[in-house]
Amino acid sequence: MGINKNSIMLLIALVFVFCNSTISYAETNNRKIDIKYNESVTIDLKSGLELQVANADNSSYKILNEGEVLYVEQVSQGIIEKVHIENNYLLVESRLLGSGSYVSFDLFYLEDANLIDIYHSTDFTRGIVTYENNEISVTYPKYVENDESAESSSLEVQTFKLSDQQIVLGDKTIEKVETKSMMKSNDFNNYKNPSASEINKMITEAANAKGIPPEILKAIAWQESTWRQFDTNGSPITNLEGDGGFGIMQITLPKSYLSDHPEVEHQLKYDIKYNIQKGAEILLEKWNLAANPLAETALPIINNGSKDKLENWYFAIMAYNGRSKVNDPNLGPETYQETIYRHIQNQGLLSVTPIDKNVLDLYYKPNSTTIYFGNKLNYNIPGPLTGTKQSFKKGQVLPTTSVVNLREHPEGELIRGLEKGEPVLVTGEKVYPSSEYNHYVLYPVKTRDGETGYVASSYLGSKNSFLDFSSPDNRGFEEVSALAEQEIIGGFSDGTFRPTETLTRVQAALMFVRALNLPTPDVPETGFSDVKVGDNFYREIAAAKEAGIFRGAGGKFNKSDKLTRSEMAAVLVRSFEIKGSSDKRFKDVPAGHQFESAIQTLYANNITSGINDTEYGFRKEITRRDFSILLYRALAKYN
Repeated sequence: MGINKNSIMLLIALVFVFCNSTISYAETNNRKIDIKYNESVTIDLKSGLELQVANADNSSYKILNEGEVLYVEQVSQGIIEKVHIENNYLLVESRLLGSGSYVSFDLFYLEDANLIDIYHSTDFTRGIVTYENNEISVTYPKYVENDESAESSSLEVQTFKLSDQQIVLGDKTIEKVETKSMMKSNDFNNYKNPSASEINKMITEAANAKGIPPEILKAIAWQESTWRQFDTNGSPITNLEGDGGFGIMQITLPKSYLSDHPEVEHQLKYDIKYNIQKGAEILLEKWNLAANPLAETALPIINNGSKDKLENWYFAIMAYNGRSKVNDPNLGPETYQETIYRHIQNQGLLSVTPIDKNVLDLYYKPNSTTIYFGNKLNYNIPGPLTGTKQSFKKGQVLPTTSVVNLREHPEGELIRGLEKGEPVLVTGEKVYPSSEYNHYVLYPVKTRDGETGYVASSYLGSKNSFLDFSSPDNRGFEEVSALAEQEIIGGFSDGTFRPTETLTRVQAALMFVRALNLPTPDVPETGFSDVKVGDNFYREIAAAKEAGIFRGAGGKFNKSDKLTRSEMAAVLVRSFEIKGSSDKRFKDVPAGHQFESAIQTLYANNITSGINDTEYGFRKEITRRDFSILLYRALAKYN
């Protein structure tokens, strides 16, 4: 998968500092050579032929004859794991980094100083390759529907026979296997898995800490291990071969790395929190591959690249498992990433808009099964897009997205069904269901009628709302909702917006600072005699003064005074440096008044048209709703 560049305890780093060693192997005819991660080796083959291997996050090997390159192979996001030499056959075994641990092999024949290219295998999920007596066998899990990645129902063995410089596909056998939960345990520690609610909480917190939608990390953990760190005997969950794929997230590291870092293997096996955190870090590493579009390993960006949207993680989820042809949706049955989204729908109760596989522009290099994306690195999904529902905070008011049950306790008696679009106030911290089949969380809420209870996160909208301003029929609903979504405007602690209340000067200053993203450093003085350092919002008031938005009167800010519609015009024009003029005259605007030109500028730009055809409402105090409408229009035009 990958070692995080910020910790020597992680597997494959994007930048992992080692001094590459070059090891030469003398020529013998029958050899098996294990190659470590981040190791460069030169292997003498015969008659001047040599194999050079360079292992890293992106590995490669080449075969040369007296310095002339005969063959080159790159393994993106993978390593060359083993080299087998027997009876003049050369077998190079590669493994992709990821929970899928896909193995493939390339076969050549060495004839004096010549190289004969014979065969390039497909990818085998978690495959183990053996080569002996001119027979190659690959053992790999055979999955059926609902198998988790850690335990398959059976093993499949594919054999290949070599003869006269040719390879012949041999028998394919299926071996029934006992799952690890059925086997006698050799681990006498008898570890136990935490409860489902504890695991749900661990994954949610680890995901939110990394900016990953918890729904995605939970679905990956479900596919990899069905939320288990230990089997029923108390032994750590590993793959069937027991040499990798550790724990709840099935963290898969190069064997050579584990040999050099046994403490990492131990922690991955026995510390479930550590295992989850590493899974989150690896998934985030895959997401960050989109940050360097010039790199060969770059992943595409979906839409605007917002981490909040579940659809945007499609390629990172694929890479978590491995960039294998197996995960190409145009080539076969359900891919890993499609399986993850299916779990989100079934266990998380969220529908995700699928990516149209027909628009994907994937390609492969000759003789390679690794997916590359360089032809197209930006995709747009028309939507609707699904945001995470597990990061809501106390105090948010959210609309229900469908009819949903309001329960007395998290899993208690039904109070009533809430209607679609009905707003609820989040009153506390999330609660985690007791069943491992429920991947959502529950929020304590209060309705506008004062009822309290719990609702499932999956049925709450991601847009902020207000208990008293939740209907699209409300004038200004679109504008207020947009500003609330951007956290420019907030409501009151009881979840209300109070659209008809008038706006104070300090409330307006706060909204401008948020809308314009003004810096609010500590200051020795605010610029107003009635606002002292240490007062509530003194930094924001000072920032508005510094930006020239508010000038005050007589050296005072008068923060509790109500903002008039004429003052609003002036501060709005100053904030966005709006230009323009009009010959429109409102009968209640004094000719030559200092705010007259600002009012005409807003009128010229279609930001305001007055309270009627002839009056502007010059001395009227502006309401929270009307200010929000005008600020939204200015932001849409000039920000």
